[in-house]
Amino acid sequence: MIRRYLFLTLSLAVAGCGGSGYGGGADGAPAAPAGLAVTLAGSSASLSWIDYSSDETGFEVERYTTTGGWAVQFNTGANVTTATSSGLEPGTAYAFRVRAINGAGKSGFSNEVPVNVVVLDQPNRNPVAPYTPNYLGSLTAKLKWGSPTITYFIDKGPETRDIALLQAVAEKAAARWNTATNGLVTLTRVDSAASANIQISFVAPSDPALAGGDEGSAEYTYTDVPGGRSLLATASVKVKSGLSDSLLLPLLAHELGHTLGIGGHSADASDNMYPVVNASTLISSRDANTLSKLYLTTE
Repeated sequence: MIRRYLFLTLSLAVAGCGGSGYGGGADGAPAAPAGLAVTLAGSSASLSWIDYSSDETGFEVERYTTTGGWAVQFNTGANVTTATSSGLEPGTAYAFRVRAINGAGKSGFSNEVPVNVVVLDQPNRNPVAPYTPNYLGSLTAKLKWGSPTITYFIDKGPETRDIALLQAVAEKAAARWNTATNGLVTLTRVDSAASANIQISFVAPSDPALAGGDEGSAEYTYTDVPGGRSLLATASVKVKSGLSDSLLLPLLAHELGHTLGIGGHSADASDNMYPVVNASTLISSRDANTLSKLYLTTE
């Protein structure tokens, strides 16, 4: 078998974070939550977010449907950062967002997370073909891991923030792929570099891997499989230290997409695997379909 090497970089466009923020809201309203992640389990969705306010009386969780638009589904108490939305219908698209509230008003919304409740082929839990739309045909390399459970390790390097915060952001980025593929791949953090499939390292801006002002890069090796999909052997991600949480989340999701097997970029700016991301970038249905097709077909 032939061992090959591929190196990919990402240019990051710095953009605002919509309604999200880290300070207090206007006129006494609480600061907006951020980092919303959603994980599907059957007909329920588990939500988690980062609480950046200290004066909220609770959180307002909104759910989007194509027939009813955005609507408040329920409220939580103060300091709550998880919730569960039940009764999701198979084959239906939803989205979720959260905002903090208090007696003075409401914060801006968190990031919006789209969710497709996929009809599954039992017992293999494979999303139903044809996995369209996708951009599989535009990729320069089409890869996958031999196991659906993929582990990653974080090395904070020169990053000054606490490792626990970096791990929390990475876990939310991983959860985006876990959710988008409905568990087809499961990214899991481990505490040992030796046992990880993917090494995520925070590096200085001058690191040679960050050529041309790039904010992140992905690098991997793989082996060819005659008549099948090439299998990933090793993978690593380098991220420029000092990025804000709101930019770090979509950047990590982008680079993890490469290390999961997406060897190339989308030409659609609405996809997380477009060469440029910003704070509001999310994994799209095209991203999820492309990765699903990588793992479930040999095209």
